[in-house]
Amino acid sequence: IGLPDSSNLKTHVKTKHSKEMPFKCDSCLLTFSDTKEVQQHALIHQESKTHQCLHCDHKSSNSSDLKRHVISVHTK
Repeated sequence: IGLPDSSNLKTHVKTKHSKEMPFKCDSCLLTFSDTKEVQQHALIHQESKTHQCLHCDHKSSNSSDLKRHVISVHTK
């Protein structure tokens, strides 16, 4: 991994091996352990959303995400 000193090791352990999730996505409020993860996740909110839900105003960027939405929100 290349962690030359103890402060880098502590930071690595805290962000990669902790259950803490202090960073939130501003769009969907999912939480992440570090800023790089939330920045990578945020890209999904920038994609073109062309798949419209038939039950509400939700739009997804692909059919898999739309199916996941329908199952989690509109089925019991």
